[in-house]
Amino acid sequence: MPLTNPEAPAFHETVETPEQVRLHLELAGLGTRSIAYILDTLLRYGVLLAIFVAVVLVFDVFQIHWETTGDRFGTHLILIILTLLYFFMEWGYFAMFEWLWTGQTPGKRAARIRVLKDGGGPISFLDAALRNLVRIIDSSGPMAAIGMMFIFFSKKNKRPGDLLARTIVVREHPRTLMQLLAVSDLPPRIPDDPFIDLIRRISLTSDQHDLIVRYLLRRDQLDSTTRARLCGQIVDAILNPVRLQPNSEHLSLPQEPDYERFLQGLIAVQAGPPPASRP
Repeated sequence: MPLTNPEAPAFHETVETPEQVRLHLELAGLGTRSIAYILDTLLRYGVLLAIFVAVVLVFDVFQIHWETTGDRFGTHLILIILTLLYFFMEWGYFAMFEWLWTGQTPGKRAARIRVLKDGGGPISFLDAALRNLVRIIDSSGPMAAIGMMFIFFSKKNKRPGDLLARTIVVREHPRTLMQLLAVSDLPPRIPDDPFIDLIRRISLTSDQHDLIVRYLLRRDQLDSTTRARLCGQIVDAILNPVRLQPNSEHLSLPQEPDYERFLQGLIAVQAGPPPASRP
């Protein structure tokens, strides 16, 4: 098992990765989430104010009068557009950013917090849409008190939107989240790799590349037994097809002490595809 404290401290969430590695995530509290929301609100209303000022200036420059009968259709159309824009900034802003930025908005990024699934994985567009669908009843105006009460009293600091979408908000610790989201941070190129001839005969699939990268990123979280077992399984899965190739007996195959070096060289030397993104 990984070298982690078996008992997660208060306000922490313990998740287990597909490689059976337990990670402790620190849940974002009411204060940090409030800071992120205030920053997002300043940004959203700053954009809305800029658009409103631009519209007023256009009316002034072209001498369009709100009450003139001939201008009413255009005026009503502009008001409809502004209303739709306001709705988008209230709901779509959060949903789109959290989907495109893997659980973050500009405010959340500044406050170093992120939305994840209950199991610790990245959220999908549906998750982002669901958790923000009820924002009008738990985060807007006076109704924000409802969301604050839920966050304060909930065991996992969840507001109603989090309960609906089954999400959590965590404080961002770069290495931990990099492991969960499988961000590629490839090892440097290894000069004079003794397995270079072998590596050049291997064609990695996207899934194999993804698996190796995730292992190299998470290996420090494993105890020695689990680390050796997983590394051996990965190397065997990659080398088994090579052993069936003609003249493979002349290749220099890695032994157990060199397995990780072989995987590092395989990723660094072979320009494989980037890790597959998770939906």
